[in-house]
Amino acid sequence: MTEAEYEGSSIAELAEACMGEDLSRHLPATVRLRQLLSIEKNPPIQEVIETGVVPRLVDFLTRTETPKLQFEAAWAITNVASGNERQSQVVIDAGAVSAFVGLLSSGDDELREQCVWGLGNIAGTNATMRDYVLSMGAVPPVIAMLDSYATCPISLLRNAAWTFSNLCRQKPCPKPDQFYSALPTVKVLLGHDDIDTVTDMAWAVSYLSENSPQMTHALLQAGVCTSLVALLATANINLQNPSLRALGSFCSGSDEETQAVIDAGIFPVMYQLLKSPRSKKNACWLLSNIAGGTRYQVEAMYENDIFKPLVKCMRTADNDTRCEACWAVTNIFCCGKKIFIDALLTLKVFDEICNIVPLASNQLLMNILRAVEIAFGFGPRYVEELKKCRRASNFMALVSHTSGEVKKQANEILSTYLPEYSSSPANKKQSSNPKAARNNGPQEEEEEEEEEEEEEEDGYDDEEEEEYDDDEEN
Repeated sequence: MTEAEYEGSSIAELAEACMGEDLSRHLPATVRLRQLLSIEKNPPIQEVIETGVVPRLVDFLTRTETPKLQFEAAWAITNVASGNERQSQVVIDAGAVSAFVGLLSSGDDELREQCVWGLGNIAGTNATMRDYVLSMGAVPPVIAMLDSYATCPISLLRNAAWTFSNLCRQKPCPKPDQFYSALPTVKVLLGHDDIDTVTDMAWAVSYLSENSPQMTHALLQAGVCTSLVALLATANINLQNPSLRALGSFCSGSDEETQAVIDAGIFPVMYQLLKSPRSKKNACWLLSNIAGGTRYQVEAMYENDIFKPLVKCMRTADNDTRCEACWAVTNIFCCGKKIFIDALLTLKVFDEICNIVPLASNQLLMNILRAVEIAFGFGPRYVEELKKCRRASNFMALVSHTSGEVKKQANEILSTYLPEYSSSPANKKQSSNPKAARNNGPQEEEEEEEEEEEEEEDGYDDEEEEEYDDDEEN
């Protein structure tokens, strides 16, 4: 029978043809199954699984004498693996992973592409399946595909890059040892001229940046910071967000790692990112981690005029971004240098802090309290600055907060500096200058973020952007 003759056949009939002994029926039946599984909306994945044909399709992967059958079977299996966890597990149980890994070394580029795509689908399902794919030896041949970027077809390179990013993805993070050898090629591909490949490489670096201190050190040694900063200078949000997340993760580490990001030229591009509605949240998070570093690093923020756009984000952005900006600003306070605090007060930062108090998490409230206590320690003028804020009552109300820790800290501060607002007797002020907090980052699902980014167009939305006026609003 020909492929056309199978068009009216049921899935059960197609599966029967695949599992039969008539070799001439295998290819056309497999092609028709693949076509049905390629339907964009509600493909019949479960119906195909229930026929029991998946192990037979995996068997077809070994038919080296019929490359077309291998390719069509790989395509059909890949589509089955694009379903839910149980459906992906069926593919694993049928032995597809080891077959796919073995075919990554095939001389047929189309077959290799289909197999690496299938592995990406399985690895992207959850951490357990990712680890199984890793245990079957998928990383070396995938890296070999990436290494051949100069000669391999662009579609193969894109799929290899996407699968590599999925092998780095999910928590708990995979063991880092198998990825070190890929880092030089990852660095090169961050500068590739194909946007899809670069995007997946940026996401791979973002996932690896959260892996371990050893991996962070290796990434920095590979020189990825300068490449990521260059991606921030583009107007492509799909490149900016994974780059911001990776650089922000570096800045949540040691002071040396933070300095590597600064030395890569982060500040000149940051001013523009803080104006973009789609990147300012991650930008504020990154800056909050820099502000949690050394005084010299905070001084670099000051010298690059970062304070003003940060305070503007506290005033005009969405609530989540306002809180991220508040983390950055309060970390600057916790640096304990009077010139920085004075610069922020000229921007009416106490007004914005008081406005954000009702939105803040308990952790952020504790950082706000530390920051205000440090400012108050510089003299009565700073106490009066907060008192005259229009919504100072938001701050004063922390003395009756539901969190015992927040309530205790607020009472200790106010009983020392503003006893009329305290709900407890005056306490002796504790002389302390705690180290600023490092921030783990915006609490959002990476999967949702990537899905949203894929739907967005490159570039900034001019209608949503705001220019920073010379005069700040009151």
